Amino acid sequence: MKRTYRFLFFIGMLIVAIVSSSCDPSKRESALVPADTSMMLSLNGLDQYVEIHGRSNKNPVLLFIHGGPSWPATPMIRSRNQSLFGDITVVCWDQRNCGKSRTDTTVALNLSLYIDDAHDLTQYLKTRFHTDKIFIAGHSWGSVIGLNLIRLFPDDYSGYIGMGQVIDLKKGDSIARDNLQRLAKEAGDSATLRSSREIPFTVSDGYSGGWDDMIRHRILLVKYRINDHDTIYENIAIGQYDDYKLLDWVTPVFRDGRVLYPELIANDFTPVTEFNVPVYLMAGRYDYNTANPLVDAWFKTISAPKKEFFWYENSGHSPQWEEPELFAERVRKICLK
Repeated sequence: MKRTYRFLFFIGMLIVAIVSSSCDPSKRESALVPADTSMMLSLNGLDQYVEIHGRSNKNPVLLFIHGGPSWPATPMIRSRNQSLFGDITVVCWDQRNCGKSRTDTTVALNLSLYIDDAHDLTQYLKTRFHTDKIFIAGHSWGSVIGLNLIRLFPDDYSGYIGMGQVIDLKKGDSIARDNLQRLAKEAGDSATLRSSREIPFTVSDGYSGGWDDMIRHRILLVKYRINDHDTIYENIAIGQYDDYKLLDWVTPVFRDGRVLYPELIANDFTPVTEFNVPVYLMAGRYDYNTANPLVDAWFKTISAPKKEFFWYENSGHSPQWEEPELFAERVRKICLK
């Protein structure tokens, strides 16, 4: 009789546990949805596209915050960073107004809006993967969002990885212009030298023509491979995937960049030197899109629970895609320690 009672009690408790788990949305999602998936999520009031690559819900979570503004990284991550997916859950996010995310032209764009979007996504990922903290990787414009996230919400993040890190856009562009003009002069390239000098720029105000003039000068950097050193990986990656190769890539960049440029050139991390989250920066030796001498100098001034600087000798602005295997090796050491 006692054995029968114990057996029935055990079965009853097991049924209760199963029913309770099935009623808990977060547990149900973790149990039924694999780590490798995609979805539209409402983030800060707007549907935005999120793609998750991973082999286990128990792996560390890395949220990638792309650059631009409005230049999604999803096809490049699919193509160039697959070797990470076995050990780390990599989250691709097409920011508002670009890629496969919804466009909302009724909202005034500003940096705070993107920070709120990213933090909303962070909360979703923490719940989805039952973790107190995640890692973030910010690239270029995404590095501005990323550094602000760890300043404002340090308890949500295990570490920050910055690539093509923005420090002070005006000072960085001044360094880039000087370097380009030096290279053009040494090469006897009078056309590039003249084109660079004809684009109005001052260190105090940036480009007088705003975002459009900045892009014009960025294009000149490509000739000397001091933007991305590898100039074809991106086109190859985009061409691999039908859902991205037919997208309008250029319009969102110009539309949103023109609005955000005043805020971008006003942004200056130079006096920001205290962080409560580990900081890891990865810089391409040829990067003058966000001039690496400025990034290197700033990094030496900061304090954090842990910090480390990684050079990529064969990369420019995007070491995560120009030297993907070295990038994967270093990210594993950071996230799997």
